[in-house]
Amino acid sequence: DRFSSAMYDDAVKTLYPCFGYAAPPEDRSAAGKACTEHLKEFADVFLKDKFVAGDKLSIADFKVAPFFFAYEHDMVKEQSFVEVPERIRQFNKDFAQACSAAGMLSQAGGFAIKEILDKGVGPAIITNTEEQAPADPQSGVDENPAGSVQQPCGCGFLF
Repeated sequence: DRFSSAMYDDAVKTLYPCFGYAAPPEDRSAAGKACTEHLKEFADVFLKDKFVAGDKLSIADFKVAPFFFAYEHDMVKEQSFVEVPERIRQFNKDFAQACSAAGMLSQAGGFAIKEILDKGVGPAIITNTEEQAPADPQSGVDENPAGSVQQPCGCGFLF
C-alpha cells in the first residue's frame, strides 16, 4: 500500500522524534518539507472522496488515521516542520465524526497520541557508547548495544 511503501519513512523522520522513539534527522526542515509534499500527493490521489475508498470508512482509513491525526499536532509542526494539507485536516474531522472510537486518539489514560505529544517527550535519548552497560557474561548479550535508543518513558526497551 502507498502509505507503507512510500510514506512510512516520513513518519520515522518526523513523528518518531516527537514521540521520543528516534533521534531526529540531520535536516528536520527537509524531512518536514518532503513529508508535507507526500501528504499532499496522498490527498490528491486517495482522498478524492470523503475517505480513502469512498464515502464510508474502510480499513485503509484506519491505517492512516493515527498518523494523520499525529501530523496535525502543534508539536509536529514546530519540531518537524510538517504542514498538514487542508484535505488531510478535513479527513481528520470526517474520521472523528464517522468513527465512534476516534476519541482514543485524544484520550486514553495518558497513552493516546495527543496525550503523549502534549507531554512534549521530544527527541529520544541516544545512549552514549561510553556509558554502555557491560555485556552479561552469562548470556553473552550486550545489555546496551552501541547506538541503541533508550526510551525517555523509562520502559527500558532498547531499539
